[in-house]
Amino acid sequence: MFKTYHVFLNELLFVADGLMTILSMWFAWNLKFNSKLISHAAHDPFQTYVPIMLFGMAAFWLAGVISGLYRTTQVRAVWGYALNAFKAAVLGLLLFMSALYFGGFVHFSREVLAIFVVTYICSVVGVRIVLLMVLRIIRRRNNNQKIILLVGHNSSVDKLIDELENHPVFGYRILGYLSTGNDQQISVPCLGTTDVLHVILQKNFIDHVVIALSREDILATNQITAVCDSLGVQSLILPDFLDVLPAKPRFESISGLPLIDTRYVPLDDAINAAIKRTFDLLCGTLGLIVLFPLFGLIALCVRLSSPGPIFFVQERVGKNKKTFKMYKFRSMSYDPSVNTGGWTVANDPRRTKFGSFLRRTSLDELPQFWNVIKGDMSIIGPRPERPEFVDKFRKDIPKYMVKHRVRPGITGWAQVNGWRGDTSISSRVEHDLYYIENWTFIFDVKIFIMTIFKGMSGAGAY
Repeated sequence: MFKTYHVFLNELLFVADGLMTILSMWFAWNLKFNSKLISHAAHDPFQTYVPIMLFGMAAFWLAGVISGLYRTTQVRAVWGYALNAFKAAVLGLLLFMSALYFGGFVHFSREVLAIFVVTYICSVVGVRIVLLMVLRIIRRRNNNQKIILLVGHNSSVDKLIDELENHPVFGYRILGYLSTGNDQQISVPCLGTTDVLHVILQKNFIDHVVIALSREDILATNQITAVCDSLGVQSLILPDFLDVLPAKPRFESISGLPLIDTRYVPLDDAINAAIKRTFDLLCGTLGLIVLFPLFGLIALCVRLSSPGPIFFVQERVGKNKKTFKMYKFRSMSYDPSVNTGGWTVANDPRRTKFGSFLRRTSLDELPQFWNVIKGDMSIIGPRPERPEFVDKFRKDIPKYMVKHRVRPGITGWAQVNGWRGDTSISSRVEHDLYYIENWTFIFDVKIFIMTIFKGMSGAGAY
């Protein structure tokens, strides 16, 4: 019953998204050509847009399926829907624009397309917000709930119980647990031992049996799953090794063999990576164009401040531990015998007067927009280090090398929180790992805005 209900909800969302696609296109066309709010020249009648709209609906449906908008799940947050809706919009837009190009629809208005994408994202997220609000009301009245029976007790059970009890909106209720005889008392009612599992399942309507056996009792799993299968009850295994897994583990398989990624990196997802790369290219290109006059002024001041090259080029370690040449405006006197030291520190005698200003304002980092265009770096990400420092830190700091799973950035979560320059490497890595494991496009936008207002200067900027 519950599974059928959730399938129905996803089918309802599927139909609603199709209608939202058409309505968003209709709204965009009318806002552009009928509202008199936007100037326009002669245009084709609305009827000519109908076949394109139908294809757009199919393209955005496909994009929604690929982006996970219709995955059956009991637990979903608004931000999760918003992120998937954005992914679907980006992917759908790429499919749609490709079809327009190859189909020869050169007359299609770009303003209509832009308005449509914004309206589509808002409508898709809005539909799901309404759905979540309705489900919240229903579930708080103890309706639309799934019943869970726990079997055993391991190190992960208490966390599961706390999460479900503190978030009734998830729609789960724990009936109780069955003891293996070796486990401790927990905060839910004990219904007996595992010997009575068959009887409990027959007398009660239970949606999920969560097997939470310790490492010592894991051999009993086959017996428990066999009982669940004989009565058609879904069984789930709660691992007893969550302490070695990240907050959001990723599950993969090879020829049907299940594998758990112990360090989930959202940017390993092709769609996430495409979104981030698109953002990098747009910001990098716009940055070079808009800041070009400033580049010229800084270059002139660097040349006048001291003899030597305008740019300082240094080898850094990037994604997948590959080295690249990173560019900066030179902020120190040009003397190879002096410039080959360690990190800069406060009152560093190697700096020029203008170089001190560049370092305080982080304007010396601006040439790295070119690194972004080349694909060596991202706008947002962990700061790259020199190979000799990487070799040292990888030995001293656990998980340090995880930062090389993604492209390094001009600015990052560690930098906007003050961990830059001659500060704690451990704290910097801790922030870098948090960013890597919790990346979202919204998170990047947040860091970007924080960089503008607080990240371009600070105690570590010397």
